[in-house]
Amino acid sequence: MGLTQPRTAWDRVVSAAAVPAARIARRRRGEWEHGSPIAEVATSHAELRAAAREALPGARLRRRLYWRYTLVWRAPGAPKD
Repeated sequence: MGLTQPRTAWDRVVSAAAVPAARIARRRRGEWEHGSPIAEVATSHAELRAAAREALPGARLRRRLYWRYTLVWRAPGAPKD
């Protein structure tokens, strides 16, 4: 799972949809200090999708809540779930 940088109008709409959920979660659970280093996000969703499809034909990139995504790839001939 990872993060992408919003660059298009649609990216911004999807990103904005996560704001209320993040605020509610923060109020209910508080903030969690994980101590891990955080890098700046530089890759857009479209750039990541293009790179994934080039490296892993058939890869699927799905947007998730909190500005995240998952990338799923199955080896050719592998059984499906």
